[in-house]
Amino acid sequence: MTPSMTRSLLTRSVRLGYSRCDWTVSPTGRAQFSGYLDTKLPLDGQIARAGFAFVGCEKHRRSFYRQHYFNWDSFTHLLVRCRGDGRNWFIILNVSDDNMDITWFDRYQYVLYTHGGPYWQWCKIPFSRFYLQNRGYAQEKQDSLPKNSVSQIGFLLADQNTGPFSLEIDYVGAMQDDAWTDETAYEKYWHKENPHHSPGTT
Repeated sequence: MTPSMTRSLLTRSVRLGYSRCDWTVSPTGRAQFSGYLDTKLPLDGQIARAGFAFVGCEKHRRSFYRQHYFNWDSFTHLLVRCRGDGRNWFIILNVSDDNMDITWFDRYQYVLYTHGGPYWQWCKIPFSRFYLQNRGYAQEKQDSLPKNSVSQIGFLLADQNTGPFSLEIDYVGAMQDDAWTDETAYEKYWHKENPHHSPGTT
């Protein structure tokens, strides 16, 4: 993920807010996502939440404008080398396709804890820890991440703390840990009292 291949920037300023962000090359030659997070609400009587910034890789296309997906079936972990500002970020994995239906905003996410300070950190995150959310809300019914259907990787800041932010990214990749056997870290059982579960589903 480099500045040349990542151009999808989004802040609340795009939606009538005040946050701003940039995607540049840092003085060390790495990709840097920085800006200012502002939780101030526009006085329009419509927006109830403000203050987020997102950067994600472009969705690549195959012939005839077909969606390209990463195939991570052979891997167990996402590996990130970064240098943050001490904030808690989210890594977002987009699994929605181009159909404008109820799955349009389906994403899998997991928190990225940055240390702050001058040192780089390696983050090894199991794919089984990513959980399903839609429009930022965790879903009642969880399932394993479809590792062959990820179309976009992104980083989201939405910690509700107004102020400057910075995240340098040196490496994003996938790895296989043969000692890791988990499929998902969350319950998949069915219970008749749960209105979100139906017979025949897990």
